[in-house]
Amino acid sequence: MLPEVGTRLALSAHLATVLYAGPVAGTSGLWLGVEWDDPARGKHDGAHHGVRYFDCRVPGAGSFIRPTAAGLSYGRPFPAALLDKYAGDAPRRPAPASTSSTPAAAATSAHGAHEPPASQEQEKELVPLGSSLGLITVEAVGLDKVRSRLARLDKLRDVSLDGEGVASAGEPGEIRQRCPNLRTLDLSRNLLPSWEVVVLILSQLDLLESLSLNQNRLHPLSHPLAPTPTQPPRISHLELNGTLLPWSQLPLIAPAFPAVRVLQMGYNRLSSLSLSLSPAAPWPSDAFPLLKELNLECNALTSLPLTLEALAPLPVLERLILTSNTITSIPFPPSSHPAILQGLKYLSLASNPLSDWQSMSALDAWLPHLEGLSVVCTPLLAQPTQSQVQSARALLLGHLGSLTLLNGTPVTRTERADGERFYLSWIVSEEPGRGGEERGKGHPRWAELCARHGVPGEGSASAGAKRRGEVLASRLVTLNVALMPSPPTGATLPPPSGPGSGSAGVSTASVKLLPSMPLKALRTKLLRTLKLPLKGRAGVWACSRAAAVGESGRAGEDEGAGTGASDSAADTDAAWAPGGEWVIERLEGEGNALEHWGLREGDWLVVVLYP
Repeated sequence: MLPEVGTRLALSAHLATVLYAGPVAGTSGLWLGVEWDDPARGKHDGAHHGVRYFDCRVPGAGSFIRPTAAGLSYGRPFPAALLDKYAGDAPRRPAPASTSSTPAAAATSAHGAHEPPASQEQEKELVPLGSSLGLITVEAVGLDKVRSRLARLDKLRDVSLDGEGVASAGEPGEIRQRCPNLRTLDLSRNLLPSWEVVVLILSQLDLLESLSLNQNRLHPLSHPLAPTPTQPPRISHLELNGTLLPWSQLPLIAPAFPAVRVLQMGYNRLSSLSLSLSPAAPWPSDAFPLLKELNLECNALTSLPLTLEALAPLPVLERLILTSNTITSIPFPPSSHPAILQGLKYLSLASNPLSDWQSMSALDAWLPHLEGLSVVCTPLLAQPTQSQVQSARALLLGHLGSLTLLNGTPVTRTERADGERFYLSWIVSEEPGRGGEERGKGHPRWAELCARHGVPGEGSASAGAKRRGEVLASRLVTLNVALMPSPPTGATLPPPSGPGSGSAGVSTASVKLLPSMPLKALRTKLLRTLKLPLKGRAGVWACSRAAAVGESGRAGEDEGAGTGASDSAADTDAAWAPGGEWVIERLEGEGNALEHWGLREGDWLVVVLYP
């Protein structure tokens, strides 16, 4: 008998969905038309010699296979997969002879429920590492104990059946009997055909809090799911990454997940979000009422305003992840546009092709209460213009007035003031000769910041540049940077005469930095300067020659500016004792600013990479 359309199958570990079953013109016998989960395995989109047999959600992901193909599987029930993974391996060494006269007791012993005496030597086993495809094995001791403990399925709290071929719920009530205490369940990459099957599984797991359904292909719903009959609904974390689930399906599955607070919908090829299921059916007011975090990374969203408007019905949304979409710019909201998502506190636009600074002013207009933002791996930071080279981070703080966390690094009060002053002077330099009112149209924070920090020099580009120098040049400190293979000592430090004078094999450079730069941003800046991978693990050491107390020129020692450098840890007698010895200190505390270590012009920052 041929499988029904919508049936899930596996062939040689490749998953697919049956979209057609029957004859194909010009061939003999019967065929299954399938759409592969991995589009690279497909050969067409459901048409053969001009005749269309089915449609694929992903172009080119379809092909025909024989229903008698070797290795074809339609999956197995949840309990069978659970038993096979967590209780299916009997001990590798012979079990102790049973002295029990009952078959039940003998069966218990044969399945490893009785641990060997503590004095008995435990057998070693060679276990292949899963990620090595059997090429690497490790020696392990005591795996029988692990198996016997895992075999107590009623004690399990966290279960992963990722890729285990689960296709059905099994006999009614069996899941509740086998594993009633599950809190976390991963059913990613399985053969589940529909949401109805998912609900049958969940209805037996009253304590479940987290569910992963990543990379499943569930048949689309035509009507809302019924609420899950659990006591009460507890699932707060739901992962639907890579399911190709349309946004319009979310209100239909929402009744089964009323307590969800974190929802992941990444890798679903979403190009836009729809506010409603149809023109006459608005987003239900009770759909995901508790949702606080939504992850939409690695989709194809192009418009931030349309995305925000689509999410407006979510009343308590606080975190929105839009990493790796295709947002190129952000327009200003219309003057009559109502405020939306005022509770949103964090937004990630990392790895989007954002390249214009006006988009940051527009973002501030859309989300004036935003506290955290990530724009790493965007053209804004990767390719700053010459006039922006001093600090793209400072410009971001100038454009966005409420940020307390930028690119994962806390924003200090001093750093914000520096950034806003830099932003003002940058406006004057970029737009010489324009009046304040005219500048305010393109830079909404102009009047606010001028009232806070004073009006920068007016009149010409040179006047603007001069004012910019007055604001920041006196605060910049030039430091030498060295990449070394191991932490610095007095014997291995490069001489303090300038870049390029270090010992053989040591890469050196120089860099101008604001004393208010936090350590996390500083580490990224140093890796860029030395042309090192930004994801590398790096330690940073401050190295300076001890000098007499009162010597000037330290980072943050702005004459008459009151930067707070005199309160830093570097103002101890040990750090400033005479004698010219090297003072070496590892930089720690991601929120600490550079001025915390009291470095002077010409001092060294040593970077050491770790594997």
